[in-house]
Amino acid sequence: FFFLCWCRVMIKKKRKKKKSMEKGARGHLLTPKELFIQNVQQAHQQTGLKNFPEAVRLYSIAIEYIQRGGLQPPSQSLQTIAVPVDFEVGSFSPPRSPANPRRSSPERKMEMPEGGENDELDSTHTPLYVLYGCRSQAYQGMQQFALALKDAEASILCNPHHALAYAQKGKALYSLKRHKEALKCYEEGLKNADPNHAGLRRLVEIITQELQGTSITSSVSGAVGDIETSDKESQERQVEENFASDQRAERRKGEWEVMTCTGTELLRPRHAYASALFSSQHAWYIFGGYADLGEHMGDFYCFYFPSRTWYKIAVEGQSPKCKHSATLVAAERENRLYLFGGTSEDGYLEELHSFDLQNRTWSQIHPKEGELWPTERWSHAMAYCPQRKKIYVFGGVSVSLCMLNDLWSFDIVTEKWTKVVPQSEVIPGPRHVHSLCLHQNNLYVYGGFGGRVNYHDFYRFDLVTQEWYLVSDTVIGRRGHAAVVHEKWLYVFGGRGKNGNSASTFRCLLTTGETEELKTLNRPMARHYISAAMWGGSMWVFGGIGRTNYNDMFRYWLTSPDKSVLSSSTVGQDLSILVNNKQFCDVCFKLKHGQEAYGHRAILYARCEHFRGMFDSGMKESQSFAPIDLSHIEYQPFVQLLIWIYTGKIEDDVNVDTIVQLIQLADQFLLPELRRLCAHVLRRFITADNVSDLLSIAEVHNSPQLQIFCQQFLESM
Repeated sequence: FFFLCWCRVMIKKKRKKKKSMEKGARGHLLTPKELFIQNVQQAHQQTGLKNFPEAVRLYSIAIEYIQRGGLQPPSQSLQTIAVPVDFEVGSFSPPRSPANPRRSSPERKMEMPEGGENDELDSTHTPLYVLYGCRSQAYQGMQQFALALKDAEASILCNPHHALAYAQKGKALYSLKRHKEALKCYEEGLKNADPNHAGLRRLVEIITQELQGTSITSSVSGAVGDIETSDKESQERQVEENFASDQRAERRKGEWEVMTCTGTELLRPRHAYASALFSSQHAWYIFGGYADLGEHMGDFYCFYFPSRTWYKIAVEGQSPKCKHSATLVAAERENRLYLFGGTSEDGYLEELHSFDLQNRTWSQIHPKEGELWPTERWSHAMAYCPQRKKIYVFGGVSVSLCMLNDLWSFDIVTEKWTKVVPQSEVIPGPRHVHSLCLHQNNLYVYGGFGGRVNYHDFYRFDLVTQEWYLVSDTVIGRRGHAAVVHEKWLYVFGGRGKNGNSASTFRCLLTTGETEELKTLNRPMARHYISAAMWGGSMWVFGGIGRTNYNDMFRYWLTSPDKSVLSSSTVGQDLSILVNNKQFCDVCFKLKHGQEAYGHRAILYARCEHFRGMFDSGMKESQSFAPIDLSHIEYQPFVQLLIWIYTGKIEDDVNVDTIVQLIQLADQFLLPELRRLCAHVLRRFITADNVSDLLSIAEVHNSPQLQIFCQQFLESM
């Protein structure tokens, strides 16, 4: 009884206290200036919490208050409102919530003019430009870039000397794919706001490099001479140095080498990115990933192996969502990339996107009505079979952390998914963060994580018989590792083992699963969630996460002079007897002074892109056996051209004049390797008398190697 009485008294006291508080709240109305301050503070807080629609609403109320001529808030009241003074290059971080100081940006207090409560508002002495800038950031977060551009322009109009306003306008233009206008805006900011502003200067450098990188990534064709950049001389010099370095490094088998790459500062450290090797373009494409502080990334880069350079790809159209743990493959003949799955802030994804490398446009492939489609997943594995023109997807994690072990194929011609039903009782267990490699009509699955422990098994799936085979169940357990196939081995680096992150390198025999741990030098830091690419006889590894996120590049040498790919050394010698031999020939060339040379269509078609186009064109040269008119070409250089096509060599006793004409023919007949070889031969004959002529020839006939050799000679004089 006494307890119930006490409870009743306490309830009455609480009710009375609540009524008095409500009465006090009703009795104190906020003044316009207090309401203004409260709205701005709440807007900054909502921006930090990424509640951009609410932030836009609150900023709009504050802007309307000033535009209607409200009372000037006193300077002391506004000293508590902090706005960003600097910004993060390329990201334009919004003001952060005070509740999360780790992610807060450098701040400063608003500088307000002194004045009383009845001072009239003047747009040149108010924080109106700051409010426009903050609302522009919020519009950026909502991906309403046109409105963000409009507010950034209004901020510049209110205060032409505010550097952040130019940065916001530049980002809005960049997001609208108006890259050159964005560069011009950053330059105007340096001119009008602050010529020494580090942030704007860095943005100018990044946009300039991206614009140069667009021309490179859109025209990469495997030939170093095809690269077009404003800094062409230094690029080609770097290519030449890399080539020489690679020749010396052929003896580095079993050694890890850290690579110094140009443009690394463009890539923020990441892991769980999607990557695909485009071997015919000597390029490695990287999309998205997982950055620090749990950020999902959606940027797109290309690494060009010959020049060791990263380029950010400027794309057209709507890009895929920011995501990590997706997969990317290259269909080289179709000049396309395919991106599937992953996880974003919206959850797990089942989206499939295609990227056209020619037009640099993303397009999403949607399921047709009634069509089978793989469930949403991430940390799966994917491989492409060019002979079948099919993409294969295996495993991953789906909704409610459900592990998968299903196998799907996607036909890039019909754009249809098919669930592959194995014709064997053996099936790998459900897993994710495993590796999937293609080799000779077989898919190889290594390791992965099943939810409790790492898998110690190695499986092979025969694409012909549609059967799974357990190669070995005693391999080294790994997940999140990098793997490539070279000759008869699967090479594995890193990943997470039973003792945490690993930095070991080992190989697994494809036929038996026999595992051999390799003794390596200069190995990278332990890491996992990484990918690898096989190029130039080496395994290349990028980024990953260990103690922190990384954006470094390493290569592991797999070949050396004592163990190279087996080939016949007499093929060129055997074919040399057919050079300019009238016997068995089926094509004749009419050269200068009426001289004739003879060839074989099959060999010319296989070895020379120019002749391939000629014979495929349907013109008279491809249908008639009449001599092909090349009366503008001298006989001796053309014979040397045929010798190189048939044997891959040129004669040792050829004079300088013939080599000069031969480099011109190499350019005309689209033979970049011959052009490079001629440049190395001419290097021995450069003198003070002919260096200017050779430099002109190199520029006219697109020989960057010869340009480098001539410049080196001039520097040494």
